[in-house]
Order: sequence, then C-alpha cells, then structure tokens
Amino acid sequence: MRVLKNKQVSRSQRGHFLKRALWVALAIPAALSLQAAVSMQAADGVSGDPRLPRIEPLEPAEAAKTFDVAPGYRVELVAAEPLVVDPVAFCFDALGRLVVVEMRDYSERPNDHMGRLRRLTDTDGDGQMDEAETLAEGLSWPTAVACWGDGYLVAAAPDILYIGEPKDGEPVEPELWFTGFRRSNVQGLVNSLRWGPDNRIHGATSSSGADVQAADSANALPLGRRDFAIEPLSREFEAVPGGGQHGMVFNAWGDKFVCSNSDHLQQVLMVAGSEGVLSATPPMRRSIAVDGPQADVYRASPVEPWRVLRTELRVSGAVPGVVEGGGRAAGYFTGATGVYVYDGDQWFDEETDLALVCDVGSNLVHRKRLTPDGVWWEGTRIDKETELLRSSDIWFRPVQLGNGPDGAVYIADMYREVIEHPASLPPQIKQHLDLNSGNDRGRIWRLVKTDRPLRREVEPLETFTSAELVPVLDHPNAWHRRTAARLLYERQPQEVIPQLRALVREGKTAAGRLQAMQTLAGLPGGLDGATVKAAWNDTYPRVRSWAVRFAGGGAELPLEVEQIAAAGSDDSIHVRFQLALHADTLVEDEATRAALLWEVARQNPSDAWIRWAVEGSLGSAADAFLDRLAKPAEAIPAADRAAWLRATVCQLLHTDEDGIESLVRRLEATEAESAERNQLMGAIAAELRGLSASKRGRPLAEWISTALDPTALEPSDSKDRASLSLENRLALLQWSLPAEETRELLVELLHPSQPIGVQKLAMQRLVGNDAASLELVLDSLGELTPGVREAAWGVLKGQRQGLNLVAAAVIDGSLEPRAVPADVQTLLNDRGDAELQKRLAEGAVVMTESVPPEILQKYTAVANTPGDATAGRETFKRICAACHRAGGEGQAVGPDLRSVLEKSNEQLLIAILDPNREVDLRFQTVVLETASGQILSGVVESETDASVSIVDSQGVRTTVPRGDIEQLRATGRSLMPEGLHKEIPPEVLRDLLAFLRASQS
Repeated sequence: MRVLKNKQVSRSQRGHFLKRALWVALAIPAALSLQAAVSMQAADGVSGDPRLPRIEPLEPAEAAKTFDVAPGYRVELVAAEPLVVDPVAFCFDALGRLVVVEMRDYSERPNDHMGRLRRLTDTDGDGQMDEAETLAEGLSWPTAVACWGDGYLVAAAPDILYIGEPKDGEPVEPELWFTGFRRSNVQGLVNSLRWGPDNRIHGATSSSGADVQAADSANALPLGRRDFAIEPLSREFEAVPGGGQHGMVFNAWGDKFVCSNSDHLQQVLMVAGSEGVLSATPPMRRSIAVDGPQADVYRASPVEPWRVLRTELRVSGAVPGVVEGGGRAAGYFTGATGVYVYDGDQWFDEETDLALVCDVGSNLVHRKRLTPDGVWWEGTRIDKETELLRSSDIWFRPVQLGNGPDGAVYIADMYREVIEHPASLPPQIKQHLDLNSGNDRGRIWRLVKTDRPLRREVEPLETFTSAELVPVLDHPNAWHRRTAARLLYERQPQEVIPQLRALVREGKTAAGRLQAMQTLAGLPGGLDGATVKAAWNDTYPRVRSWAVRFAGGGAELPLEVEQIAAAGSDDSIHVRFQLALHADTLVEDEATRAALLWEVARQNPSDAWIRWAVEGSLGSAADAFLDRLAKPAEAIPAADRAAWLRATVCQLLHTDEDGIESLVRRLEATEAESAERNQLMGAIAAELRGLSASKRGRPLAEWISTALDPTALEPSDSKDRASLSLENRLALLQWSLPAEETRELLVELLHPSQPIGVQKLAMQRLVGNDAASLELVLDSLGELTPGVREAAWGVLKGQRQGLNLVAAAVIDGSLEPRAVPADVQTLLNDRGDAELQKRLAEGAVVMTESVPPEILQKYTAVANTPGDATAGRETFKRICAACHRAGGEGQAVGPDLRSVLEKSNEQLLIAILDPNREVDLRFQTVVLETASGQILSGVVESETDASVSIVDSQGVRTTVPRGDIEQLRATGRSLMPEGLHKEIPPEVLRDLLAFLRASQS
C-alpha cells in the first residue's frame, strides 16, 4: 500500500501576486490587440506565433485568498497536492475517510492509464487530510466512486469496477462488474455514482451513451442517454430516466437533479414508463432554472485570453463554432457540472432547499433557492450579481460537490490551467496551450457556515451494530442517513425490523421517517401494511407520497376504500400524483377508481404529468371516467378537455376489453355533426394506431363506414373547433375502409381540382397506406402546386424507399440536385446508408454546398440597414415558426431566441445561413429508422424507458416505442435547414432580423 503523509504547508510564493496583478491588467488588452492582428490574417486562420500568455498556478494557501464567498460562509482547505491530484469525484466511506478518483489523464491521454483511486485520512482530527493511500492505479479516465461492502465501485469508461480493500498492504486487482460505456466525449463519460432512495447505486450515463453488459454476460442493454441503477447484492442492472452530462444527485425526498454544460439545473421525474398504449408521454426531464438554462454567471476571474480570442475568431467566421452570449466570451453558464442539493446539517435548517452547481469554466459555485412547482421544483437565483463562491484564480476548477460527515459542502477542484473540450479549441489556439498543465495538482475544499459549529469528530458508522445504526437514519445530516441505510442494506439484519418500523412512526425528522421506510423496503418482509398505513397518515406530504408509492408497489395495505379515496383530495400534488400512478393497483372497483382518478384530474386539469399518470391507471375504468368527462356540470375546462378526451379514448380503444362497443354506443346516442360526436370522433381518429379494423376494431369500423360520407370531404373552418376536421375524417375513413377502396379514394383526392388542404392530406395518407405510391408522388412533382409539392417532399423523405427513389432520380439526371430541398439533401448525405452513399459518389453528385463568402458579404451589406418588421413577421411564419417562437408566433422546438438581442446582425446571419458550424447537442438532428422502414428526422424532445419522442422541422411530434427502433443516429447537424440563402433574398432576411428584434423588445 502506497502511503503518503504531508500536512499542507504552502511553499514560498514571492512574485506570484505581482505576476498575477500584471496579467489581470494586461491580459485582456493583449488579447484584444491579438484579435486585431488575427483579423488581419488570411481567411484560413492565424499565422505565425501569437504567444498566448500562460497563467501560473498558485499554491494552496495563496489560492485560498482568491475566494470571494457569500457573507456568512468561509472556505477551508481539506487536501491538496501531492496528497490528491485532479480529483473529479469523491465520497466518504463509513469510517469517515475521503475516497477520491483522480482523472490525471484528462483530457487527451486516454491510453496513458494515469487515473487512480485514493483514500485520504485526517489522522489528527484537525479537519485537514494528512495521509493518503493508493487503492488502485492504472485506470483510464475514472470519473465516479461509491462505497459498497468492503470496497468501492469506480466508473472508468468503458467499465464499472469493484475495488476491494488492499491486501498485505498492496492494492487488489479490480473486479469487472459491467462494461460498455462509450468514451467518445471526455466530458460526457459515465459519472456520479450515488446511493439512491430505492437501495440501489445510481449513475449518470452522460452524452457518450452506452450498451452495457455484465462481466459474465454477452447480452447488452442499450442505454442511449438514459441513466442506470445497480442493485449491488444481485448485481442487477436497469435503465432509469436521466439524460444529464456530468453531475447527478438526489435530495432527501428522492427527487433527482442533473445538469448539462449550458443547461445548468434540470430535474428528472423518477417514474417508470407505462407498458401500455398511452395518448402522450410528457418529458420526464426539464430545465427548472427560472432564469433559463444558460443563465448569467458573475465570475471574479479574468476571462482567459484564449477564450477571448476564440470568440473573436468564431464571430469573424475564421473558425467554426457556436457564437454564444451575443459574442461574449464568458458571463453565462458554459460548463455546468456537479449539481448538488444541500442536505447537510452544518448550514441553517432553512437552507435545505438549495441547489448548488459549479461552472467549471467560470471558476465558481452558483446557488439557487428551490421552490415547488407542481410535481417539479423551480430554481431561483439567490445571489444578486455575484455567486455563492467564486475565485479570481482561473486555475480553480470545481467539478463535483458533495456532503461529508461534518455536514458541510465539499468541493472537488481539479485545479488545471485549461479545462476545455479539446475539440472546441481551434488548432491555431490549441497549439499554444498545454492541456496537461495541472495534472500534478488538485484540491479538495470545504464550504462552511461561519456561525455554526463544525463537527470534527467522525462517527465510525462501520463499527456500529445494526441496532445502533437504526437511530442514525434519523440524523439531520444526509451522509449519516445514507451511510447507515447502505450498511443496513448490506447486512440485511432481520432483527432490527421492529426497530425500523417504530422509527417510521416516531422519527423526529420527516427525512428520517422516510429513510427508515425506504430501508425497510430493502429487507425481506420489512415493509408491512401497518407501517405503510402509518406513513400514509404522516404529517409530512413527501412521506405520505412514498407510502402511496410503496402501497401501489404491492405492500399489503389494510385501508378502507374511503381512506384511499381521501388521498385523492390530499393537499399535496405529490401524494395525488403517486395515487394516480398506482390507482390501478390500489383500487379494483372500476367506478371507485374512476371517481378517485377524476378527483385527482379535477384539481390539476392542465398538468400533463397528472394526466399521464391518470391515463396509465384508467384501464377498465376508462368508460366510467368518460361518463364524468362528458357531464357539463363536472367538465374539465375547455382548454384541457381535448387532451383528457384523447387520453380516455386511448384507453377505451387499447385497454378496456369492452371499450370499443362502449364508444360505438356513445357515438350512436349522439346527434350527427354535433359538437359532442365530433369531439369524440376526433379523439378516436388520433388514437387508432395499432388497432385492427377487421378484428378487434370491427364494430367501430362498421359504424364509421356508414356514418361518414367519403364524398363530403371539405376543409373545415379552422375557427370552428366543434367540427370534425378534414384530417380526422380522412384518418377515420382510411382506417375503416378496405385497402383498395382507400387507395382509390385518396388518388381521386389528389386531383388539382381538390382544395390544397385535401390534396396534401391525401398525399400523406396515400403513401402512409401504400409505400408503392411513392413513385407516383415523385413522378408528379413537376405538376404540383408549391404547397402540395412541399407535402410531397415530406412524404418522400419519410420513407427509406422514397429517399432511394430521389437518389436514383438525381443520379440518372431526371431530377436536378438543386431542385431537392435542403433538408432532403441533408438526409441523402447523412443517412449512413453505405449503398446510397456509393451510388451518389459514383454519380459524382454533390447534394450540399457551403455558403460562399461572397454570398455572406452580399447579405452583410444590407443586414444593418432599416428593415420592415411587419414583412419580417410573414417570413418568420413561413420559414421559422415550425421550430422557433417569437412575437407570439411559432413553437419552441429549436433554441430559445431570447438571446437574439445580444447578437450582432453579422452573427445572426452566420447562424441562419450556415447553421452547422457547431451544433448545440440538445438541438442536433437525429435520424430514427423504424423496423418497418419509416424514417423520422428531427431532435429528441424526450425519452423514457419505453419510447423516444422526435420533433421534426415542421414541429410534428412522433413518439416511437423503443422496440420499434431499428436504428437511431445523430447527424451532427442542426435541425435548421441549410441553403436558406436560396430561398431568402438579403432584403427579406433583413426584414426577418427586424422582426426578431422587435419581438424581443
């Protein structure tokens, strides 16, 4: 065992402050003058040696003086080099020792295997570590650690390893548990191993993704961006909701929080997806920061000269890359990491609903107040134009936060000169930076309240008996609660079950009562009905919500139906949400379940997550629920009624055995063309997927074929919400008629004499019903009006066969490449179809081209002249509204346009005309191909265990069950189409810019 002892004593730092003062005074002007020189160089980039200034590190004692901390707090040094180097994650074991993973091979040394697992000990109890052991070395890019048994789980992509206690003073060979985590992005690796509320070790998969398999299995589980949970006793591995980048944490109530680069505070709903058919599944992860994902930050450190220069080069177009923040090099979240919700006891009690998140690029730790927002939280900035903690030392790189035995907040500081993704550094800048500068340094800091005592003595929980651990579950400090819970789960002690049940009833803190109930759930026979009943009546709502969750999960619950129904009126939306999720398990009687779910729905009719939970529990109670929905006196508000009607009808069509006959009876009992019938038929039309008209759906198909007249197909007035839309009429007819009759009808409706709306819908329906019709569509392109031609391209690009037909037409010359829309060109180039690529290459076909500099100059010449915002509105509605929202128009599929006022017109021109210079990962286009050959192109709006939701460039949302996905591939390109300079003349684009600015004023 390698042991190093060293009490932290700073070395002489004479001259450092003078050097840093001079740098602060001179770096920015020097960088600006350098920018001027660069802008004079040739367009191919920087020539010569710009000699970007290097920044010297500070020793720990001097670095501590650079901190600017919120009033009432102080920063203490816990450990520094050489005891710890490049700490990227840590945990405290059951003896209070600090266990750290060191990523010394960051960022471009994946094959050097320099990572280590170190264990630090404070031998004299003064709060500063003075002894270090190397438990494992030779790791490649280790990023996470968690305690288990006599050792530690370590994430080092592609693996999750178990590293046991050293034997005979030497490290033991790591044991492979799982493998398959990808390594494509050094800043997007598996991370954040945490003990979860379900007695499992959770982790974040991050942006690199994974196909995980156990060490003894050849079967892989595709994770995508989903996170995972490990049941450590059995080593079962399961995908769970997630999607953050680096940083994941649970609060005391089991709520999960993540963060990503420029989206600094997000929450994930930890609920399982339904196995049945649902009308809609809302996103289970969302940004919760009131000031937006890429909110302002207030750094104390000067902006690095290389960062200033890079922004200048991007703005000028000399190098590719996103020009963020209106051309500002800093001042907003660009490197959010290590999200943590405070759950210690060293700070004041009222500070427990605090979210902390680092910005590693801005050398600071940010904080937000968390307040309830339905089933979610929202975070509001606390510190006005400053931060909880910030440093003027650009080497301060906080990457992970956590709780310790003393209840304070601990900060892992990698302490490096540069902590930027190598791929985002232009070569002409990167060659003058040392990305390894700092791989011999690192610090751990502690943030404490100045007016509260700090526990110095660590309770060695590992030495406690199981009976002694039970009261620790009620400790005000989360490290104590979770460590005790983990130890009890490891030991599986049956003898403490009565003691745990008593704690659920009599615990002093709500967090303790909940922890005791969660611990009981991990012991065979531990969580009985009487205990759940006691928790069901707890005074704290989050304890009650977990009681409902456990009861719905199968605990024997000796409650009367009236008691369960009373929970439907609970003051807490969390209780009602869990009740809706589990009502199908808790209440067997259909009428009673419908009444219970109606009560939940009535209180939050606009909440999409409540509706999703209610729908998933309707089942055979859907008919009784629809009875209530149909009563005017009890009606849900009109604005929400359509969504609830769809949800209920979906369950009648796909879940309730007698649901179809019930729907037919309802339709027969309503007056023809009445608002009631049309609304019901509209809901049916939207939920017919997967239902056979010749088998289970036959009674409904027979009714539709007699009730709808195929010759009476006219576009309805869009303002008449009570009428049955043309789209719904076609959907119902197409579903109910035999295939040949449907084809004849749709071909007739393609005639130019039909209204444009009829032609477009008929074309979409025709191809959806008969893929062989794609050739007919392609051949008729020249005869179609522009509006119908747009629909034709939409159906051609939506099928593999359609794209192949287009490629063949381009190759044989019957179709000009320039006649192919930009988004279809992108699909032809980026589909990854080797045979298609080969055919295009052999035909010497170039489908896309970059915007020539002379074109950009032409647009720039008119960009700053006065524009017509009214005319720009029309252009926005035509070109942009499908993906963006501004001035009350459009929808927010693509990036938020609120930052438009901060960008210059030149920057906006580049973003519009050349959208693929660098694409935000959140809005990167993916191509999803189903097993049936359907192709969807768009951005991933959300994903669950059961499905993936794609939004295309027209704002159309499609949810695909995971089992139907044949292939999903990121294109690296923007959803925004290329080639807009061919559609928008300079003067028209100028008017568009005028509208965008006017809409944000």
